[in-house]
Formats: sequence, structure tokens, C-alpha cells
Amino acid sequence: MDNLNPHLILLDECMIYGHLGNIEKARELFDTYYETAVSDYNDKMVNGHKEYLKKGQSIIFMGQKITAEKDGYVTLYGASHGHIDYLDELAASIGIR
Repeated sequence: MDNLNPHLILLDECMIYGHLGNIEKARELFDTYYETAVSDYNDKMVNGHKEYLKKGQSIIFMGQKITAEKDGYVTLYGASHGHIDYLDELAASIGIR
């Protein structure tokens, strides 16, 4: 499970500006958040991301069970495209794209 995304405030602000009728500001904030999400996805696909596991602890990642042989970080390569798909649908449904 990923840590809380510190950029979510952009998405919250986008929704607030959209609700207030400032579509240009909403679009600007959404685009910034979207670019960050795509960049994060691409980084995880290329460079992976680290998760700390204790010896014997297991996680399921991208359909595979990974069990730690010792305490430490494991690098996981890959990411779900689901959040970007959600953002595309959200943008279409609120008229930003």
C-alpha cells in the first residue's frame, strides 16, 4: 500500500475551485496533479519503489506473493494504472477535459 500522496491537496483544491465555478483554476490544478500522478507511475515502472519487510513477512504485489528472506527493503517494479484511468474518467465527468 502506498503512503499517503502529499499531492492530493491539488486534487482537493481543484474540486473546490470547480465547485465555485472557477473552471480555469480547477483545470490548472487538475493538470498539475495529473502530471504528478503520471510521473509517479512512470518512475515506479522504471525505477521501482521500496517497501520494508520483516523476515518472513509477505505482500502481494502485481499478483505475485513476495516473502522477505530477511529484514530489509525490497524494490518492487511496476504500478497500477488504475489511478490514472480514474483521473481520466473524473476529468471527463466534471468537464475539465
